[in-house]
Amino acid sequence: MASSPAPSSASSAPSSPSSTRRGSASHAFKCPALPNSRTQDVFQSIVKGRKSWKTLRGGEVVWPPELEAALIEGLENYQPDDSRETRLLGRFPMRNRFISDWIYEKTGKRRTAKQVGSRLQQLRDTCGGKRLLNLLSPNRRPCRTSSLSPEFQHRDNSSNYGPPPLRYESESCSDSSGSTPATPTEAHATLQSLLYRGVEPRVEETPETIVCIDLLPEELPNGQSPLKPSGEQAAEEQQWLERGYKVVHAAQQPRYLRDIDPTITLLSHSPTTAQSHFTVYTDDGIVFSETTDLEIVESSSAHEPMDGGLLYRTSLVPGYWGTIGQSADASQYVIIQRVIQEDPSTGTSSTVFAAMYRFNYTTSSQPEDSDQSVYQATHLMTADQTNHKTEFASYEAMIPMEADGSFSDMMGFVKPQQYFDMNMNPYMRPEEWGSSESVYASPVDCNKPNPCMISGSDEQLLSPTASYMVSDVPPYVL
Repeated sequence: MASSPAPSSASSAPSSPSSTRRGSASHAFKCPALPNSRTQDVFQSIVKGRKSWKTLRGGEVVWPPELEAALIEGLENYQPDDSRETRLLGRFPMRNRFISDWIYEKTGKRRTAKQVGSRLQQLRDTCGGKRLLNLLSPNRRPCRTSSLSPEFQHRDNSSNYGPPPLRYESESCSDSSGSTPATPTEAHATLQSLLYRGVEPRVEETPETIVCIDLLPEELPNGQSPLKPSGEQAAEEQQWLERGYKVVHAAQQPRYLRDIDPTITLLSHSPTTAQSHFTVYTDDGIVFSETTDLEIVESSSAHEPMDGGLLYRTSLVPGYWGTIGQSADASQYVIIQRVIQEDPSTGTSSTVFAAMYRFNYTTSSQPEDSDQSVYQATHLMTADQTNHKTEFASYEAMIPMEADGSFSDMMGFVKPQQYFDMNMNPYMRPEEWGSSESVYASPVDCNKPNPCMISGSDEQLLSPTASYMVSDVPPYVL
């Protein structure tokens, strides 16, 4: 059993361990006291569970209790950017570097960002995060202390503000309230919330595709407008692209939300039984979630996707779409969709498609300060991760995504009059899934000429100004 914590701080100089061999007992090391009792309980639970101590060349222990304490303390003090998208995605830059610097400042010992990340991964692997998924989610509503300034308590019209100190539900909202020792379960939950506050949950994959639904602002009686400042939308998209995400605009022109048919059509290459899981977020956390079944679309010569292909459709959050439509500012909502397929033989499930849907208000298809190449409506563009271009797909046609494990540098057709081959979603199983999401105001929009490019060794390459009619596309695509 570990000895009682000595009345020392993690900021004290590291003591030389009496033994540096694997199998050294925890009482052979000096265990510092941490100011937060909950964090102290987490630290003690880690130390008590240690049965061996990995050493560096020369005999130095990689993670003695003092460095472990500084690591946990640094993890607690790391504050990610408090933006809605950052909290949703759970990916936070420079976390390991921050903790590495924290350890050096507190102990004088250097552990690299890579070593920090490796140790955090070990902690996640040994803490069984799956059964505590609800506690681990970085989207859980934080409790903020009353001493915070107003700009940290409420989201204002600007995205340029710093992160508030967060204490999640499994932690104490103040140090003084943590006088009662935490149970092992509470300590475990606290560790998990710390780990997953800045780390993507391992049981849930982050959507790599961001679908932007551009809207025309409604006239509000109070004269207010949900329009973002000029250039802010383009800047946000650039940040997504720089982080490796794929940004897709659902249509070439903004529309009124009331004119959009919220139906999503998916293409599968074999019969499937899958469900679509939707979660709606605001700045305050999860506000709605539901699961819908995929409904097979009866094939006909008018909209047959391809030989052997099957179309499935579902509505985008049907139980909450009306609420979004009645909102004065739909941009406050973010929708995450995950299509989950279960394997009856193994009892396991897997994500075969995932996307994030965001509502943006704009007055035109090309903001004043935006890059001409990003918003150009006369071309179908690809997401070039090297040059950070936004893909502006024409979603006025049905779009299957052929997941063959490769990334296409050009748009391609399965059948010229109906489909674009996007090759864009990493969750697709090559043998089964393609998808389409598209947004248009009404079936009338489907009759407009649609610019396109064809790729393929045996197909003629058309210029971006070439067009074709897509009037035979059925009007159930979003």
